[in-house]
Amino acid sequence: MMKTMTRFTLIYFLIIFQNAIAQKMDTNQTIELNVTDIKQIKGQLLISLHNKDGFPDQEKKSVLNTKVKVNNANMKITLKVPKSGFYAISLVHDENENNQLDKNYLGIPKEGYGFSNNPSARFGAPSFKESQFEVKDNEVKKLVIKIIYW
Repeated sequence: MMKTMTRFTLIYFLIIFQNAIAQKMDTNQTIELNVTDIKQIKGQLLISLHNKDGFPDQEKKSVLNTKVKVNNANMKITLKVPKSGFYAISLVHDENENNQLDKNYLGIPKEGYGFSNNPSARFGAPSFKESQFEVKDNEVKKLVIKIIYW
């Protein structure tokens, strides 16, 4: 009797564990990003998805980094988000494909850039709070980022 009860208990917990894993694997957070106002149809977009740590320019601390070849003045890009939470996006139009935002001797960007929520960023990078958005479980979050050029 005790052996049977132990087997049922084990099977019961295995089923619960398996269902929990299946539910976690079924979560599907996606960002549909529409990047607009790209001036030159050349180079690549450097896109970084951040949680609060490292925003906006510490690429090593970002949650996701990707490069997308520029092929249109307005581009739609899909990003898979690892889990729900608060994020912000920083983006660079790397026209010469050297994998960085080029600046002049005064530190003014020579290439285009943008941030989620399109905050005013003419005199320095915005804060995480200004650029943050929430992605919920199984959500497709739609965002538009307008590229800024000096």
